[in-house]
Amino acid sequence: MLAREVRDGEQGRAVEVESGVERFDLTERLVHWTTGILLVSLLVTGTILYVPSLMLSVGHRATIVNIHVITGLALVAPIVIGLLGRRRGALVADVRRLDRWSKSDFAYFRRKVGVATEAGKFNGGQKLAAALFAGGILAMLLSGIVMRWSPPFPNDWARGATLVHDTIYLVLFVLTIGHILVAVSRPVQLRSMFTGRVPADWALRHPTDPTPLRRSARREEGAAAGRSPASG
Repeated sequence: MLAREVRDGEQGRAVEVESGVERFDLTERLVHWTTGILLVSLLVTGTILYVPSLMLSVGHRATIVNIHVITGLALVAPIVIGLLGRRRGALVADVRRLDRWSKSDFAYFRRKVGVATEAGKFNGGQKLAAALFAGGILAMLLSGIVMRWSPPFPNDWARGATLVHDTIYLVLFVLTIGHILVAVSRPVQLRSMFTGRVPADWALRHPTDPTPLRRSARREEGAAAGRSPASG
């Protein structure tokens, strides 16, 4: 009986190593990619409108403006739909993680290069980026509404909204480029945004994601003690 339980534990570890550990579910990935596509579209059309030489080269200003406005209004739709959907559990949990800061998150910015710090699923840099994206998107939406439908709003509001909109556009442009460069430099995490999973050995080596680490550790401890993973 004991030998059978040990074999069950070894088989469980083998399946986990082969299939990996889930990091992002389908809802999270859909929200991420639809938001990303909309944001890139918004930045591209905004750049065309912002740079006169590009606008002259592309032409069709009215069409570009309409795409820009529609994309901007739709930008908050993915996260809202995701948070209200039936399969929102993992997304809600990640939003809560991103909203909670600990000492280890602040220590992330003081660490030496190449030195890891303890963190949850998201480190301080990821939480700061998420906050900047969320705040920037909201500011772009509100200022864009004032700019697009300015008659009900005072002229001073429209001028102020234009300044805010242009400034936040530049911030989001730089932030998006940085996000893409960081993602490309981390192929395992980037792949997990397509497949939803990371290799079990990667999860064990990276203390920045202790949830799969604890689950994998329990499997190994259970097998070593002659117990099934579920009984640990």
